[in-house]
Parts: sequence; structure tokens; C-alpha cells
Amino acid sequence: MYEMPCNNCGFCCLIQLCKTAQQLYGAPRNRRCPALIFEGNKSRCGVLVAAPQHLKDQVSRNIGAGEGCSISAKVRGADGVFYDFAKLPDEVKLGLADRQRNGEIEVRHRRKK
Repeated sequence: MYEMPCNNCGFCCLIQLCKTAQQLYGAPRNRRCPALIFEGNKSRCGVLVAAPQHLKDQVSRNIGAGEGCSISAKVRGADGVFYDFAKLPDEVKLGLADRQRNGEIEVRHRRKK
């Protein structure tokens, strides 16, 4: 479980594939998930939605549904200070996810050393 609850903003799936999506869609990992569904500004996992009833619990565990906000990203505010994405207010997360969907912001992935 993560410290902050998930608000279904979809930002995590907009920037990186989970292990389940990597198995289904392959490389590269740092990209929007093809299975991501939006209803208004709330996201859903298309893999979970399409899963047969007897597999929904397994898929849910595999994608981390219900575990909370898993993003470890930092966001630089207008004040130049970096903030933990997971701890931002819901309306800010939803706004950032919407801007990412519309191509208005750039996400930089750090290379592992």
C-alpha cells in the first residue's frame, strides 16, 4: 500500500506501462498505456475492464488497483520547488493528468545508473 490514496487521475498510466501492460504490449516501458480508458477526467484500466470475471481479482492485484498513488515523481511548481506528485491535492493531480493527455506538459524519465 502507498501512503496516498489513488484518485484515478491516470497519470501513472499516461507515463509508464505497468508489468501487466508490458507483458501485453511490449517495450518501450516509458509511454502511455494503450489500454488506458478515460471517462471524463477519471481513468480506468482497459485490461481490467475487459478481463473475464474469474480473472478480475488477479488482474486487479497485478496492476496494483486499490494500492494507492504509486507515482514517485517530483513535480516542479511555479515557485521552483519540487513536490511529491502523490502528495499533491486531487484537483492538481487531475489537472496535470489532463494536461499530459493533451500534450501540454513534458515528462522526463531519469535513466537508472
